[in-house]
Amino acid sequence: MMFQKSACIETLYTELPFLERFRAAGADGFEFVEFWSWTDKDLAAVKAAADAAGVGISGFNGDAELSLIDPAQKTAYKAFLRRSLDAAMEIGARSVTVHSNGLGEGGRVLCPYDDLSDAVKLCTMFDTLKIAAEWAENCGVQINLEPLNVTTDHPGNFLRHTRTAAELTRLIGSPYLKVLYDVYHMQLNEGSLCDHIRAYADQFGHIHVADAPGRHEPGTGEIHYPAVFAALEQAGYRGLIGYELFPKPTRKPPSGPSWRTEKGEYFMKTIKIGIIGAGRIGRVHAENIAKFVPEMEIKTIADPYMSEETVEFLRRLRIPNIVKDADVILNDPEIKAVVVCSPTDFHAEYAIKVAEAGKDVFVEKPVDYRIDRVKEVIAAAKKAGVKLQVGFNRRFDHNHRAVYEAIRAGKVGKVNLVKISSRDPEPPTIDYVKVSGGIFYDMMVHDFDMARFLAGSEVTEVFAYGAVLVDPAIGEAGDVDTAVVSLKFANGAMGVIDNSRKAVYGYDQRVEVFGSEGAVMDENDTPNNATYYGADGTSSSLCYKIMWDRYTMAFAAEQRAFAEAVINGTETQVTGEDGLAPILIAAAATKSMKEGRPVKISEIEG
Repeated sequence: MMFQKSACIETLYTELPFLERFRAAGADGFEFVEFWSWTDKDLAAVKAAADAAGVGISGFNGDAELSLIDPAQKTAYKAFLRRSLDAAMEIGARSVTVHSNGLGEGGRVLCPYDDLSDAVKLCTMFDTLKIAAEWAENCGVQINLEPLNVTTDHPGNFLRHTRTAAELTRLIGSPYLKVLYDVYHMQLNEGSLCDHIRAYADQFGHIHVADAPGRHEPGTGEIHYPAVFAALEQAGYRGLIGYELFPKPTRKPPSGPSWRTEKGEYFMKTIKIGIIGAGRIGRVHAENIAKFVPEMEIKTIADPYMSEETVEFLRRLRIPNIVKDADVILNDPEIKAVVVCSPTDFHAEYAIKVAEAGKDVFVEKPVDYRIDRVKEVIAAAKKAGVKLQVGFNRRFDHNHRAVYEAIRAGKVGKVNLVKISSRDPEPPTIDYVKVSGGIFYDMMVHDFDMARFLAGSEVTEVFAYGAVLVDPAIGEAGDVDTAVVSLKFANGAMGVIDNSRKAVYGYDQRVEVFGSEGAVMDENDTPNNATYYGADGTSSSLCYKIMWDRYTMAFAAEQRAFAEAVINGTETQVTGEDGLAPILIAAAATKSMKEGRPVKISEIEG
C-alpha cells in the first residue's frame, strides 16, 4: 500500500515559526504541506519556503468565513472562492478546500441556518459548486468539498455525511470537484469507514487522517487504520493522505512526535522527472502524469519550439520549469527519469543522451524507423544500467488488458487466431505522412506490438497488402491509407490486422483472440454506454473521435508502470526489445507489400 503524505502545518510543528515548518515537514519525509487560511500569509514567502524545502503545496481553505449554503452570500462566496483559486495558482497549490457553513476561529460554525430548509441549502450548494467546478477546470486547481463532524468540533455544520458530499460531486461530474474525506470526522459522524470508502472512493480528492477520539496520531484511538488504508488502496484511491492531527503530548520522544517514524508501508516513494518535447504527445503525457500519476513529479519540460499557448497550458499543470534546452533536464541531478516525446526523428538521439546521463528513460514509439538505431538505444541503456520503457500504451488499456488477462488465465486454451482492427477517425496531414515512415511504422506498429502481446509469441512471417482508398494525396506522398497484414507466430498461431486511416464513426479499436477452448474479444469504448430505443430505431453513442480521449487512462497506467519500475528497481513492462520487435515486423510488412510476397522476420534480421 502506497500513498503520498501531506503535513497540515497548522497543527504540526507548531513549536516553529510558520515558514520554518515547511523545511521540518520535508525533513520528516512529507512530500506536501497544507494549511488553513491564505489571506493572513505572505504568499510569495510561502512559495519560497516550499521551494526551498523541496515540498509541494497540497492546498488550503478557499471559503474563509463565508457560507456555501446561504443564498444571501452567493455573490460574496463566489468572489472569495475565485480569489482563492487565483491564490492557489500563484503558489502552485493543488487544491482549495470548501465547507458548507462559514467557519470562525477554531473551526466554530458561525451560523447553523436553522431557518433554511435542507432543500434550499442543497440547491444553493449545487448552484455555486457547479460554477466553481468550471472555474477550477480552467485554473487546473481542484476543489475539495469537506463534510465535518457535528458531535465534537463543528456543531451545527450542515454537510456531515460522505454520501451527501459524494452524490453532489457525482451529480456535477467535474474531475476538478471532489470530496475531502476526513477519517476522523467521519468516524465521529457515521462510522462504517471502510463501507463508505468502498462506496464513494471514486469521488475522493484528498484524505485527512487522525485518530478518534482526540484527533491524535493514527494508532492512538479506536480507528483501525490498517483496514482503512487497505480499503483505500483496494478502491483505487491514489491521491494524498493529509496528516491533519494534533500530536499527543504523551507520545513525544526527544526526536519528535511518533508519527514522524510511522512512515511504514502506507506511503509511496516519488521521483522527479523531465519531459523532452511539448508537442501533441508531450502535452498528453504531461497532463496525464500531473493528474493521475502521483508517483511522478514533473520538474522540467523542454521543447525548442515552445509556443505561448503551450507555456500557458503547462503552467496550468503547475510544472515549475518550462525551458527550450533539453540539456537543462540532462544536467539536473534531481531528475531521475525522463520521458522522451520529441519528434520521432529525435527519439533515439534523446533516448541515448538520457541513458548516458544516467537517467531512466521512457521513449515514445517508434524508437526509430531504423533497426540498427533501435539496437543502439537498447545497448546504451544496458551499458548505462538504466531502465528503458517504450510507449506502447495500448497494452495498458482496460479493455485490451482484460483480453490479455483472460488469455494468460488459460480461458481460451491454446491461441490459434489473433484478429485486430485499428481505424482512425481522420487521416494525418500530408506533411506528417511524408515523414512518418508509412502506415506500418506510425500506425500499425501499435497493432504489431498488441499481436505479440496477445499471442504470447514472436512473429516469424508477414504478408502485407496495401491500397489508397481514402485520400489520393496519401498515395502521392508515397504511402497507403488502407492495409491488411497476415502474421505467422512461432507458437503456430496466425494473426490478421486491418488498418484504415479514416473511419467516419470514430476511433475504432477492437481485438479478438480465438483458441482451442474458446474466444475472447473486446468492443469499442464510447463516451457513454446508453442505448436509445425508439420508433425510428435503436441508437447508441459514437466512438471517441480523439485518441487521447480513448486512451486517457492507458497513458496514465503506462507512466505509472514506468514509475514503479524505476522506484522499485524492477524490469519495465515494455522493454527495449519490445520496442525493436514491432519495427522488425513493420520492415517485413513494408518489404512484403512492395514485393508482393510473404517475408520472414529472419530476412530482416539478416
